[in-house]
Amino acid sequence: MRTQDLSFNGRGAKPQAIQLEAGVTFMSFCKPSSFSIGYQWTKDSLALNLPKRRLAGVYSISIWKDTVESLEYRHDNDYR
Repeated sequence: MRTQDLSFNGRGAKPQAIQLEAGVTFMSFCKPSSFSIGYQWTKDSLALNLPKRRLAGVYSISIWKDTVESLEYRHDNDYR
């Protein structure tokens, strides 16, 4: 890739990314719920405003009919 198109550390960037995610569904407080964790990794993606690494965890529950309420935590490690 040419540096005029997308650059990283003074050279042409070759962005790459990986995402892994796992989840489980269960009942909590007699309501359908789920928990999932995820890991994301990128290379040469600073210009795309993506973190180098991201860890995430999400807990979701359906308190009211036809709704899903979620609580998510994400931790990013950015490029230097």
